[in-house]
Amino acid sequence: MARFSILLPYLRPHRRSLSIAFGLMLCEALVELSYPLFMLQLIDRGVLTHDQRQVLLWGSSMVILALFSFACGITSTFYAADGGQSFARDLRAALFSRLAFAPLAAFQRLSTASLLTRLTSDTNQLQNAVFMCVRLYLRAPLIILGAVVLALAVDSTLAAVLALATPLIGFALSWTLGRGLRLFRLAQEQLDRLTSLLRENFNGMQLIRAYGRGEHEQLRFIGAAEALRRRATQAMQLSEMVVPALILLLNLCTLAILWGGSRRIMNHGISPGEVVAILNYTARIIGEFAFLSMILTNLSMARSALGRVSEVLDGETEAGLEEPPQRQPCAAPAVTSTHLGFAYPGQGQQVLRNVSFAVQPGHTAVILGATGSGKTSLLQLLARLHDTDEGQLCFDGQDIQGVPLATLRQRIGYVTQAPMLVSGSIADNLRWGKRDATLAELAEAAKKAQIHELILSLPDGYDTVLQAHGGNLSGGQKQRLCVARALLRQPDLLLLDDCTSALDAHTEAALLNVINGLPCTTLLVTQKISAARRADTVLLLEGGQLTAQGTHAELLEKSTVYRQIVESQSRNAGVALSA
Repeated sequence: MARFSILLPYLRPHRRSLSIAFGLMLCEALVELSYPLFMLQLIDRGVLTHDQRQVLLWGSSMVILALFSFACGITSTFYAADGGQSFARDLRAALFSRLAFAPLAAFQRLSTASLLTRLTSDTNQLQNAVFMCVRLYLRAPLIILGAVVLALAVDSTLAAVLALATPLIGFALSWTLGRGLRLFRLAQEQLDRLTSLLRENFNGMQLIRAYGRGEHEQLRFIGAAEALRRRATQAMQLSEMVVPALILLLNLCTLAILWGGSRRIMNHGISPGEVVAILNYTARIIGEFAFLSMILTNLSMARSALGRVSEVLDGETEAGLEEPPQRQPCAAPAVTSTHLGFAYPGQGQQVLRNVSFAVQPGHTAVILGATGSGKTSLLQLLARLHDTDEGQLCFDGQDIQGVPLATLRQRIGYVTQAPMLVSGSIADNLRWGKRDATLAELAEAAKKAQIHELILSLPDGYDTVLQAHGGNLSGGQKQRLCVARALLRQPDLLLLDDCTSALDAHTEAALLNVINGLPCTTLLVTQKISAARRADTVLLLEGGQLTAQGTHAELLEKSTVYRQIVESQSRNAGVALSA
């Protein structure tokens, strides 16, 4: 129940629809419970006495009740569907919002496949549980309890067998629920693994074909699917095995009632109508218990889904994201660090250790280093996608952790290593940098990023719709669009993570000339010495440590590693030219 309370904020706005659905369901259940009593009167007063008037009276009453019950059921379904779907919409929005504003470390603790499952199938499971709860889940125990009570009211001796059997059946179902919850949770975890494998294969289909790994991946998929089958089968077998046992037990109760009822009818101790009424209640209990087993199976799945959804809703969010009313004019900041240290959550080894450097306002700093040296991590710390563990990182003379996140990120333009484009037009993607940008501003940013002419050559220009992940663009085109998006922001601090790797030498040179002339502080991660030559300062990272800082000329003199990088790239360029 404590975990269920986390859903209350998303249920309260729709309590009117859900309450109406629940109230109409109660009316429907009460009509159903009254049916055997009407049947008792029909048999004893009409059929046995051959009184047509009584038959018509009680028969027509049952028809009217049936129509009323039908109307209640249909209307209840409409309101329950509206409340359930509205609840699911709000819950999905809350989950997405929680993930969108979660710290990057918290976001990365869960796999993409698991997150997708929580926002889709888990939410659907909870929506179905809300709908079924007000429509059917509460109806079954109500009818079972009501049937037992009314059967005892008709004849306590004959209905005693129902009163004894019902608690035993309830205990068996509750035990099934407890066991089923664990098994369904394991099955859901296996589904996450299968979904993750599918996503991995779909994204890497070209590589799978190029390396002839189709058969190997097929075997991996079959193995994961078989593991899911085993888990799901165990859960379903447990939940379904109880149904035949319940039906057998209740059928034995029916036989006992028939046997005892027939003896008492012959002794004139009970009327045939009363026996029929108790049998009718027994039949309803059998049906509801069979249905209740399915309900408990669904509830087991819903409880598992609730635990997974709660894990997201209970997660932390970044503080200081309240958007300022308006961006204030600022100047290019100085960026400095003192004995900076950082390790990703859950990893003991630091990716940055004792890093100290200074970049003056308006200067361009190039960050060089081998793969895994901490270049991308340093940019992520500057964007506060992570927080430092040791030392101090300062933005414009202030500890970066003291700058409100919204203010900080409003002043930053960030281009990630892997170009990220969303579905929509080119203009839509560029306006991520500035939501209200005019077409002239889009064109100006695109010109600086050396992509304007290409955009104009497209049939719809800036209204050209991009395929998923920019699939109708080359790698270099995607990189330039991402740079244009960052430049449209007119940032005070520009962070570029290896965003020129797919550009030809001429385009890269033109882009770097533009970047060097911008009135902002720029940190550029790259592997190219051509960019380092143009920079005001070069930061050389090795194994997470800053081993050298200075201009290109200064590092040529004092850094053996930097000189080796320059000689290596010059030698390769010479080979390329001679070839």
